[in-house]
Amino acid sequence: MALDKARCTYFASLFLGLRLAMAEAPEDIVTSLELPPHQSAVLQSLRYFDYFQGTIRFPRGSVYMGNANRSLHIRGWLGATHGIFLNCWNCDASSCTSERACCGRKPTQTDCFDGVHFTKNQCCDKFLREYDNHPELLTASLYTSLGIEQIYQRLTARRLEHLTSLALPLWNRKVLEVGARQGDLTHYFTDRGCTVTIVEPRMTNVLNLRKKIALGKLFPPDAVSIFSMDLEKRIPIGRWDIVFCFGLLYHLERPLRFLKNVAPLAEDILLLETVVSAEVQVVQESSVADSMALSGRATQLRRQDIFEALKGLFPYVYVPSTQPNHDQFETDWASFQSGARRAIFIAARRPLSSPVALLQELPMMQTRSS
Repeated sequence: MALDKARCTYFASLFLGLRLAMAEAPEDIVTSLELPPHQSAVLQSLRYFDYFQGTIRFPRGSVYMGNANRSLHIRGWLGATHGIFLNCWNCDASSCTSERACCGRKPTQTDCFDGVHFTKNQCCDKFLREYDNHPELLTASLYTSLGIEQIYQRLTARRLEHLTSLALPLWNRKVLEVGARQGDLTHYFTDRGCTVTIVEPRMTNVLNLRKKIALGKLFPPDAVSIFSMDLEKRIPIGRWDIVFCFGLLYHLERPLRFLKNVAPLAEDILLLETVVSAEVQVVQESSVADSMALSGRATQLRRQDIFEALKGLFPYVYVPSTQPNHDQFETDWASFQSGARRAIFIAARRPLSSPVALLQELPMMQTRSS
């Protein structure tokens, strides 16, 4: 079966993008093609695509889903400004994969093909009454969500600079990173000569991690290995110098049981960063989001619950006197009466020293890291 024009557009762009990604001088390739500026920008962006999958929720009455509230699952590659979708769009699910499928043998308009795919809106609805249901508009929320990535990038930077200020023995160690997402923090350890074992349950994140390992730009491929498992049901076998658990605990349904299971894996240090609540609470999270609870339910613990649990598992438990320079990290715990804030804990098998005071009791006041 021959590919339609739209699908050929996708795959031609994808293969050229991969060629650019592997080229030593990709700009020369783009220049030699003598493309219009907007097409050149698309091809350049293809060098930085990440795999994604998501869901579009269509409202009742949508021309694509009829009179039922239904969802369309989509997947493909998402770049800074453009997306390539793997879905074969059918008329009853979204836009169409061919002019004939979209409008029949005699389309009402000649501009049915919009350069990406054939659309019902453009060739079958001449007044564009249903344009708000165009897939490009409905998937705009995926691009908007990239703003969340910018928030995460700032949070990551502040956490890592705070970790550096503690000057802990983190060089040339074996590290187990649990809940690594897409490896945003992994390079911190590989840049310090560590080997890192990543445990990440979500396949979308694992695919992105594999791509980053293959490219070898963020961390050396031979320094990172990946295991995919639900950490509330299984625990990796082995022992590591350091267990690194940043941003995972508050997404678990049974966090105390997880701490009990993961503690024996740490031969030296457990580094823990998490959201803590003024009162223990169970929250509902999206089970399809790439950084939320797999079960859709998560338990947020109090700071003292985590501290006491760690004291029962390690001989030395510390809280730094400083917090990262970020507003999500509380410094005045006496005024913390509601809501949720972030906190950092360090558990060890031996005494630790640091230029930052490591406290063995929960402080009511902390300062910002300089």
